[in-house]
Amino acid sequence: MYVFEMNILFLLALVALCFPAVKGFTPDWSSVSGDISHIVESHGMHTTTTCLGNTPTCNGENTAQDWYNKLPEKPKLTLRSRMYILANDAGNSTSLSATIAQGQYEFLNTYFEDIGIQFEPIFSQINNTFYFERLAFPLCDFADIGDGVCDFYCNASVSNFDGGDCISVPSNLAVCAQSNGVCNQECNYPQYNWDHGDCCLPDIAATSCVNPNSNLTRYYDPSVLKAIPTLQTDSWNVYVAIYAKCSMCGALSTFPWDYNKDSVLDQGTTYNALLTSKSFGYFVGGHELGHTFGLLHPFANGESGVKSQACSDPCFEGTQYPIGDSGSTTIGDLIADTRPMSLPPSYTCANPPGTDCNNVPWVDTPFRNLMTFGYMSVGCVNISTAFTPQQKGRMRCYLEGAYPNWVISSTGGSSSSSNGTLSPGAIGIVVAAVIAIIIAVGVRYAYVSKGALGPTKHIDSDMNIAL
Repeated sequence: MYVFEMNILFLLALVALCFPAVKGFTPDWSSVSGDISHIVESHGMHTTTTCLGNTPTCNGENTAQDWYNKLPEKPKLTLRSRMYILANDAGNSTSLSATIAQGQYEFLNTYFEDIGIQFEPIFSQINNTFYFERLAFPLCDFADIGDGVCDFYCNASVSNFDGGDCISVPSNLAVCAQSNGVCNQECNYPQYNWDHGDCCLPDIAATSCVNPNSNLTRYYDPSVLKAIPTLQTDSWNVYVAIYAKCSMCGALSTFPWDYNKDSVLDQGTTYNALLTSKSFGYFVGGHELGHTFGLLHPFANGESGVKSQACSDPCFEGTQYPIGDSGSTTIGDLIADTRPMSLPPSYTCANPPGTDCNNVPWVDTPFRNLMTFGYMSVGCVNISTAFTPQQKGRMRCYLEGAYPNWVISSTGGSSSSSNGTLSPGAIGIVVAAVIAIIIAVGVRYAYVSKGALGPTKHIDSDMNIAL
């Protein structure tokens, strides 16, 4: 019995050394502003002095730099990601091809290799013709459509420009006087009772229904896609659909300080499949993963593009400093080695026109950084310019702190302790020893029947995974 117990302990300790646990920490998000739930490409203004993302865990003087300096000692992590691609009921028409989907992860594995991560993706389909025939329309509060006030986020053709609130709608049109059984888009506004329901008839609603009070509208909130598959808590979940044409219809990701692995809405990334047809398509996925790992735009809090509005925001880094000096870790993007960025942000591979909050022309802006929009210009961003050292450090910090359950495997890295905690190998040995003692006691005092534990296979039973 003694030999049996020692063999168990030796084997488990050996396994622990070969496959060390990933060392994480418990983040303290207590000081984070709660005024916004998800990162968006234009998230409005903040009125609090604790700027979004300014957490005590991964922010502060030297923190990001310290994490960057330790990257060579860190183990290489393989992470699990699930990509859910919207398709029709039959599953034979999809919003994204398998080739492009795989290419996205190959891009991520190349651009994020420096922070020690690789992805092993799992591809699934959400077979749902209702949503497949319609357009995802993020950020707009549908109750604002047709309320008489032009709403920036609802101002798109899919909503007839906020139900006519953002355009001039002709009045007293004779054709709009009553229902005629035909959808007349010139009548599809609230003053004509949304063409008296003619545009929301079931056989045409998917392409014509705008009335926000109908459950057949031609638009939908893409976050509903998160609730269709069974929530998987051990992966970065990406939901791909066809989006409406609007200025903010790109992608939305969940910040690590908002992340809740057990909440359908407070996790994952929704992504516009149409962007993959662009030359910069794969860069959007990298940009969103940066947000997922805690990076903000270098022009953070200036996304509105309104100078007077941004410059009055205490969280906007609108004053440039001498080239070579360190930036702020408490405002802007909270990264000291990214210079302030213009507003509105530049979509070209050049310093933008205009001036900062001191009316100084913008110089040496980080337009080649992946967290700006310079990637929309072909050849502007490459692997050497995509992230600064401190951005890499901040991402690794949040990866270990917020997403340890995404890790499939860990290889290499130093066995020395860091931040006053046990090294991964030591943690593994301790856990193994405890398990061995429990097994040994159980074997000594209980009869154990002989059996075999075979391999298990996870199947997304509610998914058609034949891509």
